[in-house]
Amino acid sequence: MDPGRFQQLVLNLITNAIDASPENGEVEVETGASIPSDKAVKTGQLESQVYFEMKIRNNGPAIPSSELAQVFNPFFTTKERGAGLGLAVSKKIVDDHSGLISVRSDTDGTVFTVWLPLH
Repeated sequence: MDPGRFQQLVLNLITNAIDASPENGEVEVETGASIPSDKAVKTGQLESQVYFEMKIRNNGPAIPSSELAQVFNPFFTTKERGAGLGLAVSKKIVDDHSGLISVRSDTDGTVFTVWLPLH
């Protein structure tokens, strides 16, 4: 993986998590190796047996489901500033490296999870 693109991926996700957090909020980053379940391999069309997994969590408000479906679309933003490209670029970086990215959001906050194949 290109170190510069990986840095951009991490920076985009952490910046978004900070921006979405309330004042004195928390952002957590968790990394590790992940072995997907058989179901995940079949449904996610995963190509590797082991993945680098990174989760970035914030404790901000839930993203409404109508917006959640659009967060990876270019130029979609709910912020007053910014072009709405950070998450689209992040998804492109992950896709270019045969990985997956997902988002889950509820009253406890939002979690972006990235899986990148380890070879």
